[in-house]
Amino acid sequence: MSDRTYFQLVVYDAPPAELAAFRAAMTTEPPFDPDNPYARSVGDLGTNEINEEAPEVGELTTDAEPLSWGWSECALDAATEYGPLIAAVMPGATFECWADPAYEYPGELYAHAPELGAFVGPCDANGNLTLTAAEILNAVANARSLSGLRDQLRALAGGPWQDAIRTLRPA
Repeated sequence: MSDRTYFQLVVYDAPPAELAAFRAAMTTEPPFDPDNPYARSVGDLGTNEINEEAPEVGELTTDAEPLSWGWSECALDAATEYGPLIAAVMPGATFECWADPAYEYPGELYAHAPELGAFVGPCDANGNLTLTAAEILNAVANARSLSGLRDQLRALAGGPWQDAIRTLRPA
């Protein structure tokens, strides 16, 4: 067995029909080994004993608040493996998914917004993007102006995706 970590997903906005397709896909193709006795799933899918009162497929909605899920015992690259699959099932969705850091490995963040496509980067256990000092210093060294530096740092930090998500987060 290879190293394992937690995988988390937050859907900020999605068409209801795409949410139903996503739920069906995650029920048949979960991001963890269903034969692993330590694997767990919690959240709005209700795929194990922790959440037996799962909403019906037609009840899944992002109208009131984002939907969130978490899985344990997932591969370290779960975000970059499942992020594109989630985007394929829900192309109209705005979401973030991430695999937590484990051992010496950084976490992985995969963000998707319909108008922007995908953004991938390293993250912490809360899905916050992490930048290295070398990346920041490289942006400073290559900036030709203050506005150029701002643009480079926004690009490194996934600024457009964070802006899209920020408009959908509850206050």
